[in-house]
Amino acid sequence: MGKVSVIIPNYNHSSFLEERILSVLNQTYENFEVIILDDCSTDSSREIIERYKNSEKVCHVIYNQFNSGSTFIQWHRGVTLASGEYIWIAESDDSADSTFLEKTVDILEQDIGIGLVYTDAYTINSDGIISDLNRSAIRNKIIPKWSKSYTNNGETELMENLSYWCSINNVSSVLFRKKNVELSSSFIKFKYAGDWLLYVTVAFSAKISYLHLPLAYYREHEYNSSKNRFHKNRIQIENFIISSY
Repeated sequence: MGKVSVIIPNYNHSSFLEERILSVLNQTYENFEVIILDDCSTDSSREIIERYKNSEKVCHVIYNQFNSGSTFIQWHRGVTLASGEYIWIAESDDSADSTFLEKTVDILEQDIGIGLVYTDAYTINSDGIISDLNRSAIRNKIIPKWSKSYTNNGETELMENLSYWCSINNVSSVLFRKKNVELSSSFIKFKYAGDWLLYVTVAFSAKISYLHLPLAYYREHEYNSSKNRFHKNRIQIENFIISSY
């Protein structure tokens, strides 16, 4: 089974960081490495990271001297450090079920044509209260395709929804095949919506799979940058899609 490189990009998420790190280290799937990247946090994040930097799974801990200004720059840096066949960008304010890697790696191992697999996710607020509804249940009111697992070729996924809106829950619910991410480095130029551009670029080169299990926990709070992702850089993404056909 392939090796996973888990990238944890952090900036001022000390309130959630330990939960996130433990949710990675406690995965039932064991063939993984952890890369922790701190973007010059001003809270107690460094103190928390220091507790785990000597874990046998942690291969890189990097503290930026200056804030990069973009989580996508941190994502790209993690990918360049990664030695695994698969990439999990585990955002520092999110969490995951202990079987997330076990179940998603299995899908990528079964079909080399799949560039990414994403799971369903619960929403969790800043106080740790989990929503009763998973995110696919909410989206089914609009499009029922998320009522079951599926695998689409990339063009179908783009035609059905990904060209129009960022239909993947969030990056913490995604396991990528590294070679497909490496073809998609243009996302680092974006301040917002770089995740959406990454998914679109992967769709142009590979199949996309969805697992109808809520194995990720997406945290909503006032500082969550993803709240802006549908409203920023949308024109650039639409132009990218048009020019790629």
